[in-house]
Order: sequence, then C-alpha cells, then structure tokens
Amino acid sequence: MYRVCWIFLLALLFPKTSWAYLDPSTIQIFLASVVGFISAMLIYAKSIIQKIKKFFTNLRKKK
Repeated sequence: MYRVCWIFLLALLFPKTSWAYLDPSTIQIFLASVVGFISAMLIYAKSIIQKIKKFFTNLRKKK
C-alpha cells in the first residue's frame, strides 16, 4: 500500500505532457552512432580472429 501511495504521488507531481521535440536529424545522429559502434565492433572482432588464425598457422609451420 505504501508503494502504491508513492507511485500515485509521483504521478501527480510530474507533468503528463512532454515538451521535448526530437527532430529527424537527432534520430539520424543516434542511428548513425549505433551503426558506427556495431561496425567498429565487427571490425575489431575480425582483426582478433585474424590474429588468432595467424598465430595457429605460424605454429603449424614451425613444426
């Protein structure tokens, strides 16, 4: 019951409308940063995999 009262009180204290505006360029910047982060992680993972493959091929050549 105590939590319900707090939730009700908080709902009354904060306004229900939001005056924020997200224009298309803001969304585009966000999407571009997400795509850039994902591509950077893929390139990093690819370089790690290549280093591991190179290590094992060099190990095999030494035998």
